[in-house]
Amino acid sequence: MNFKKLSDLELLEHVVSEVKGAVAAGLISMDGLSMGVYNTMPGFDTKAADAEFATILRATRKALRNLGPNMGGLEEVIVGAENGIIIVRMIGDDYYTGIALKKNGNIAMARLMQKKLVLEMHLRYYDKEMDSMDESA
Repeated sequence: MNFKKLSDLELLEHVVSEVKGAVAAGLISMDGLSMGVYNTMPGFDTKAADAEFATILRATRKALRNLGPNMGGLEEVIVGAENGIIIVRMIGDDYYTGIALKKNGNIAMARLMQKKLVLEMHLRYYDKEMDSMDESA
């Protein structure tokens, strides 16, 4: 699949469709604002959770810094709940992506698809900034 030809929302839909048990995927800024969500589960409101996960990620980054330089930067947080699993993965320092799975969802495939999504989003959100900086110099 050529990710470059898809919109952000189409990418999220593709990720959910490729992962057994996935019910939603989103792109969120670190200020907690949703930049896009694809959701297949009625009543599953991601907006409030988006802001809370941003808070969790900021706190996790701080905890990692307190552990010292050997840990490196935050990449991923996995939250297991009674009926599901949430995986959030950083896209640079300013954004993250989340995917929600039913309890029996395929975590390995979710992580693989999320890594691919992060690579594409990094190109879209960060490399464009670098291109515009180069052009203005």
